[in-house]
Amino acid sequence: MADIFRLEGFSSPLKGQRIWLYGTRDTLASQIIDCLGIVEEEVLNRGRKVLIVQGAREVPLRGIQWDATFRVKETQDLRLAVTYIQNAVKPVRVVWLGDEPPSTVLNVVQEATFIVGSTALPRGSWSAIFWHPSAPQAQIEEGLSPRMAIQKLNLPSVLRELNASGVGLVWSSIKESEKSGSIYWYDLSESKEHVKRFDPLEAIETLKEVSQYLQKTL
Repeated sequence: MADIFRLEGFSSPLKGQRIWLYGTRDTLASQIIDCLGIVEEEVLNRGRKVLIVQGAREVPLRGIQWDATFRVKETQDLRLAVTYIQNAVKPVRVVWLGDEPPSTVLNVVQEATFIVGSTALPRGSWSAIFWHPSAPQAQIEEGLSPRMAIQKLNLPSVLRELNASGVGLVWSSIKESEKSGSIYWYDLSESKEHVKRFDPLEAIETLKEVSQYLQKTL
């Protein structure tokens, strides 16, 4: 297997990055919740969460407490959303459902963490692309081909290994020395455990217990 492929777990921070989640209608909601949960932990739940739904799609993810929700049907709707993001309390997390956002929009909200959930693959520049573990090889190759030389990856063998382990593939350019980035595996179940384990309220109670224990033993 080529050196450019490293069978390591993805561990780069997502705050301030452009994240693309590729999945199906049945998987995207859980993918978004998992990804957003990781970012929420990184920013300590500070700032604002914004949901942007393109076109006439139904507004999903109603269980999440969004600070603002925008349904974009016309250019004016998009301008309103961008204005809110620019002036909202930082850090801002944006979840976008629909077609690929215009580069002009991404360029003016560079400080925000931008998460797109889609059943299509991106054409523009993104920090990372997460494929759901059920994604077919053809869709993974389509997403990787413009970004790196997949001939060197022995992708069929890699995907068989990942599928056997029940984990997904992610391409990332975050903190990578090469412009072509690199690929890693990621585990949705580990992400959920990670978020749960570091819940702020649970962390406070844990620190209290540790403090009380130390006071008794020292």
